[in-house]
Amino acid sequence: MSSADVDIRDVNSLVALFGADKTGQHIRDFCARVEELLPELAQIVSQGDLGELRRTAHDLNGTAGPLGFTGFSRLAERVECAVRDGNGELALSAAKELAPGYAAARDRLHGHFPDLVPGRGGP
Repeated sequence: MSSADVDIRDVNSLVALFGADKTGQHIRDFCARVEELLPELAQIVSQGDLGELRRTAHDLNGTAGPLGFTGFSRLAERVECAVRDGNGELALSAAKELAPGYAAARDRLHGHFPDLVPGRGGP
């Protein structure tokens, strides 16, 4: 399992249900939100704020998967569960993988859907 794993079928299903424009907007909004959160996430990790880390990971987990970012979603879930289970060391370690995992997944989805998913440097 890699944080760069993506689900092309999920994105194709969203396009079929909602159209490319609406799906692309949701994905671009998600990407912009994640890219805003990443500096905050780094600060949360450096401060060891496990409560805020769990909330952030929960939010990322819930929104990433349905948009095709399955590996990133699983990584966020791993962080969330580690905090919940009292394993702060694992949570903080896994949280450090979120930024590169997101970038790899975004780039992989962009390769399949260049009109829907922003590449490096944002929308």
